[in-house]
Order: sequence, then C-alpha cells, then structure tokens
Amino acid sequence: MLYASAFAGVEQGPEVTYDTYVPLTLTWPRYHRTLEPPAVVLLRGPQGYLELKLDTRSGELLEIVIPSAAATVKTLPDDFRPTSGQNYVPLVRAPEQDAIEVPNLHFKIHGDHLRITLHKQPEESYIGADSVSFGVGAEGLLVSVILQWTPLEREHFLSSCSSVETV
Repeated sequence: MLYASAFAGVEQGPEVTYDTYVPLTLTWPRYHRTLEPPAVVLLRGPQGYLELKLDTRSGELLEIVIPSAAATVKTLPDDFRPTSGQNYVPLVRAPEQDAIEVPNLHFKIHGDHLRITLHKQPEESYIGADSVSFGVGAEGLLVSVILQWTPLEREHFLSSCSSVETV
C-alpha cells in the first residue's frame, strides 16, 4: 500500500504521452529538473503493472509509467467529477520494497477519464486539478489516480492495451 505523507503544489499538471509500446506516461515538469535518479516503485496487479518514479529525498511523485495494461471499459457512468483549483502531487512515503503486489490494481476506462485503482478502500477526497486527480482514503492511503482525457487520447490508450474487456 502507498501512503501520501502530504501533497505538494505544482505549477502545472503532467505531460501526458501515449505510445504503442508504453501505453501511458505522466511526467510532471520537476522530473526533468531533478539531479538525482528517482526511486522507482513497481506496482503489479491482475491487469498489468505501473511504475512510480519518486524524488529520493521528498517522495514527490515525478512520473507514472504504465508499460503494460489490460483494461476494463465501463459502460455505466462513474461518479467522479473533476476537481478544480491547485495542481498537486503526492509526497509518497517510500515503501520498504521496490516491487509491490497490488491485488486491486485495475485500469477502468470511462468516456472522459481513466481510473487507475490502487486499493479497494473508498476515496474520502480527491486532490489535484487540470488533468490528474488523486483519490485519497483514510490516513492518506493512495486509492486511485484519475486522468481526464479526450476521445482521441482514450482511443490511443485502448489501442495499446494488451486486452480490453467491456462491462
């Protein structure tokens, strides 16, 4: 499980890259300005895996990479409503190991957003703005990452998934 010790305000949201071989990468501007190599945490689950790249000193989330994903397309609307205001990234408490099994890791595709579920606990609040919000549970547990997207971005992601199930 990943916990945020705090959230840091950032000037702008991430650069979002879609690719045939690496379906999705979210890179915050500070990633390119940091001098030390980031700590990399691999999260593996039933629908693929993702990498979190963190500042080694502060735990600030610098990049999310999804190298492999099997996605679920949701035909029913989701209850998520985008937040507005300041852009934030979590300061993640570094886990003991660099690879974590996440049994609830799911990539759920909605019409206007992608919900990456990290934990089954419900979100108590959403923090973030622009294109990315973080669902936070009790005690700062990172429950989800939610990316707003256009129909074209959605199609790019779908075309690079290893498998797609519609429910």
